[in-house]
Amino acid sequence: MYICAVHIGTTYTSGRANLAALLDGVAQNRRIVIIKRPRAEDVAKIAAAELSGWKICANGITIGESRGGNEMKVTCLNGSPRENGNSTLIAKRFCDTAINLVAEVKTFALNKLDYRGCQGCYACKTKFDRCVLKDDLSEVLEAVRETDILVLASPVYFWDVTAQMKGFLDRCFSFLVPDFHTNPKRSRLAPGKKLVFILTQNNLDQNSFTHIFEKFDYFFRGFGFTDTRQIRAFGAREPGAVASDPELMGLAAKTAEELCPGSH
Repeated sequence: MYICAVHIGTTYTSGRANLAALLDGVAQNRRIVIIKRPRAEDVAKIAAAELSGWKICANGITIGESRGGNEMKVTCLNGSPRENGNSTLIAKRFCDTAINLVAEVKTFALNKLDYRGCQGCYACKTKFDRCVLKDDLSEVLEAVRETDILVLASPVYFWDVTAQMKGFLDRCFSFLVPDFHTNPKRSRLAPGKKLVFILTQNNLDQNSFTHIFEKFDYFFRGFGFTDTRQIRAFGAREPGAVASDPELMGLAAKTAEELCPGSH
């Protein structure tokens, strides 16, 4: 018989021998801890242990689940109409790294969703505390409310983000309180969220399109975001071109590591 404690989303292994060693492995942030030939009392203790973010298995059968813990929540919105476009690939590297750091990640491909832009009805300012439209973007907006880190990824189309991303941004108007013009606490969102803004462009000029991030940085800081990062790719004409850029993909992974403290 064996016991395997798996830190969800990771792949490193370390052979161990008893309960004390398991708890020591948890304390040292090992990702998988294996106990060979455990004692019967160890099995019961492990199954009942408060090992946040771990899944406990005996001979491959789950005997204890993660207790929730303090995993970071990441919401990723891909604005490209291309399923494997360059901005999507960079976002995927960020999200894959976050998952390996035991973050909870939700990804939405906006092009696959059916939603309308803001209707200017002002119901979110006069009757309700959120957007009243019921469509595929409702789940996205709720995920943004709950998230710790928001990843927005888009190519540059006609000097701006895609129409899919613009439609999402317009619906974010519902995050503002009714008197946002005068209220110092303008946002309905919890403060302290983080933004990762991924932008890809064919143009090699790094001084081009700088206004795009400036606009999103302004808006989301107004929503209470306190940490905003930008990852840009230049000369990204062909789909998948960024996959062969180790510096760029490494930056995406490094950014995830920096923004998910305590998860690794």
